[in-house]
Amino acid sequence: MLTTKHRRDNVSHMRKIPFLIALSFTLAAFIHVTTCCASADTIKGVTNAASGPPKLVMVEQAHELLPQWYSSPPVKRAFVVVGSTFGLEKAKDSVVEYTLKGMEKGYWDSLMARDYPTPQEYPVNSANYMYYAFRAGLVKEIYWVPPSVGPVADEDIENFRGFIKAVGASDEEASRLTKDKVSFSGTVNGVPVHICRLKDLPKLEDEVTLVVDLSFFSELHQDEVKTPMLGIFQAFARDIEASGLKVYEADVAYSTAQGTVPLGERFVGEYLKVYFTAPGSLSEGPPEAWNLMAQSMYNDTFYQLEESAEYLDKGLRVDPKNAGLWYAMSVNQRSLTNLTYLKEALDKAVSLDKGYYTAYTSAGEYFIGEKVPDASQYFLQKAVEANPKDPGPYKALYTLHYAATNYRQAAESLQKVIDLGFKEGELYALLADSYQRAGEAKKAIDAYHEAIKGFPEVDRAARFTTLVGLAMAYSKDKQVENALKTYDEAIKYADNDDDANKVMENARKLKATWAPFLAPKAP
Repeated sequence: MLTTKHRRDNVSHMRKIPFLIALSFTLAAFIHVTTCCASADTIKGVTNAASGPPKLVMVEQAHELLPQWYSSPPVKRAFVVVGSTFGLEKAKDSVVEYTLKGMEKGYWDSLMARDYPTPQEYPVNSANYMYYAFRAGLVKEIYWVPPSVGPVADEDIENFRGFIKAVGASDEEASRLTKDKVSFSGTVNGVPVHICRLKDLPKLEDEVTLVVDLSFFSELHQDEVKTPMLGIFQAFARDIEASGLKVYEADVAYSTAQGTVPLGERFVGEYLKVYFTAPGSLSEGPPEAWNLMAQSMYNDTFYQLEESAEYLDKGLRVDPKNAGLWYAMSVNQRSLTNLTYLKEALDKAVSLDKGYYTAYTSAGEYFIGEKVPDASQYFLQKAVEANPKDPGPYKALYTLHYAATNYRQAAESLQKVIDLGFKEGELYALLADSYQRAGEAKKAIDAYHEAIKGFPEVDRAARFTTLVGLAMAYSKDKQVENALKTYDEAIKYADNDDDANKVMENARKLKATWAPFLAPKAP
């Protein structure tokens, strides 16, 4: 549905604070946001000390900013980090030492997490990038602005102490955390940190680097009735200006690639781009296309799809290069089952902003469920073309081909995932099953052997199932002795008598069939 917020939290890279994120908008907070909407003429933009617009850098994930900061002349600045995480998680000392040496030598390709799933964990990610920036001598102190409605200090300080300990802070640092009426202050892994809302920032005389992650807006956005996104954006802009920050550099992280922020909220990044690069352009209120997007989102809340489409169409007539509007139109047309316009709208969105390409995979998966294989094939192939290194489309293609009993193509799709470096036992087991069903016993045997390597001894169920499959593949390849030995091995992992009896029955039938050809056992 159009109004469902699809959020897949990337828990390995983003530590969130449940007691902050769970805060609901009170009536007073709602009045604050709507008042900001009505006072849009006060939005002027931010400037740096030279009285011009700040330098703007936009990235998919926040940690991608680190090499750009590192390559600039080293100047220690205060950082204002706006988002659901502050990036100060600390790894083991050996990992930190290895990473810092890699940064010195510029080995970013081996250090950085990507904006698509990868088979290995990289040492630098969005949970720790600010810690490494501090260790590199780029950060003087951090002012973290989490997505909180009320004063941060209204929360129990013990909750914050527990949180900073969870990201590596020492017991001593946790005990030294202090709070005043509106903020918390202390150190986290050696980094001076102040935690407060934008409106509660102290007066900062020197230039700062402002990092804005779209997770800030996403976490505050419930729906377009209680918390309209345009109102949240305008409240943010007003609070930034009221803070008097001298912004040397404004950095924006979309955070949609791994699902931390729903793709349907990616458009806020473009709003920030306008705000930071064109001071004064919003002084007369938001552009017409933004208001039309807001109207469409409001209609989505009540499942008024036709009315929503009308507002999107008006918006695209006003601003035909607005990628967010095109993406919203594609979602709308999918709900209205207009496949032709869905293709057109999504292709247009991706052509304007490649960050929307993951919607191809989502559309492909949707049409698998709807049993429209041609449409699914179209979108998944588009996703592969947009990013051949993303395993997601290949996994979906496997599901598509397997459901259609095209087992050889299903195997080819899984092999693409494995070729990208993903070597899990489960993937090899699925590959072996596909080869076996495709009648390619030798390839199935090889894949089953790789699968067994990927399952630890303690995973008895997986090893049992895989060994039974391997025995069957040996049998189909007429390697009877190997099949019988493998059945015997499988019995060791059977967790109940029924499983063991079935395996023994298969072995008995195999022996009976091939008895005349089996070599007699030595006495």
